[in-house]
Amino acid sequence: MRRVRSGYIACFSLLLLGCSNGPAQRLEDYAERVARVVEQPLAEPASVQLPALPTRQIELPLAQADVGLLEFLRLNECELGYAIGQKNSTLGKVAQPSQRLHMERDFLLLAPKCIEQLGSKRPELTAKLAAANQLKQQQRMRSWWNAWLTAKEWQTFISPAAPALEMTDAEPAHLSLSVQALDYAIAQGQRWQQQDYAYQSSDMEFHQQQLLLGETLGKWLHAQALQTDVLNRVADVLEQRFADKPLCITGQQTNNAKILFNVFQKFYLAQVQPYMSRSDRLGKQLLAQLRDMQALLNQSELQAGVVPAAYKQWLMELEQRQQTFTRASQRHVQAWRKTLTECGFIPTGSNE
Repeated sequence: MRRVRSGYIACFSLLLLGCSNGPAQRLEDYAERVARVVEQPLAEPASVQLPALPTRQIELPLAQADVGLLEFLRLNECELGYAIGQKNSTLGKVAQPSQRLHMERDFLLLAPKCIEQLGSKRPELTAKLAAANQLKQQQRMRSWWNAWLTAKEWQTFISPAAPALEMTDAEPAHLSLSVQALDYAIAQGQRWQQQDYAYQSSDMEFHQQQLLLGETLGKWLHAQALQTDVLNRVADVLEQRFADKPLCITGQQTNNAKILFNVFQKFYLAQVQPYMSRSDRLGKQLLAQLRDMQALLNQSELQAGVVPAAYKQWLMELEQRQQTFTRASQRHVQAWRKTLTECGFIPTGSNE
């Protein structure tokens, strides 16, 4: 009983270091194994600092052209009157971003028919509705942007506080669901560009919920930062050992060289490399989608140049981090190749 209790105490005390067996620990375990075999000091892990993108910095202002209460009361002959009533209600004024887009959709779909119905019977009201409809048409891409990027679901999706991407054999379901959600947002934006406003509210809300549940972009960024750090630190110890005293100085495979090759196969090839590939593939997909969302707002004929500076800077930083990860990966591979070739595990001239 004492031994079991001691084990629990040790596990609790070293939770972050050993018992959690999460991505950070498994990557660190790999780095420590390499450092022990090549007998080089391993630098301490760098602190993980991820970029944030506060809602207030990316929300686009919208000019107000809502039809007031008195006009609404005079629209009982139009279906649009109900939509305007929702917008002017207490709940409408505190609606979440997606609900606000639903109300914009209803107005844009119903306004033309109502304007036609009113015609010359109520010229003043007809003119006011036509002006409101024109303004909402002009702001349609701003409304679409705000509905996605100012939502709580989006902030959770990109949160710097998200844990690192899972290191599992099977691909986590949230990866494909998050990619599908962004595909939906982009396709919806493309339709809004063409003034095609019809969509099912439940479909949009389902996809936003997947962003919230997955936290996928935040998880990817966290995993990328951990990997970049570990890859550089492993390259450091391999390069330093080769510079000080190659592991196989005579060209013959030593016991340490065989142990190191075992670490390469069982830990790098079997665990770290598949994780890196999954993360890299996901990052490329997400970055492409984020660029597409920016382009949709930029390409709108009436909204050119309106993309918030904070979003552009944030996306640029994400792309730079991806480039830094790629360089670290290439350096890491070269360090391994030099060591394994020198020890005869890779034939001279091999490109593998």
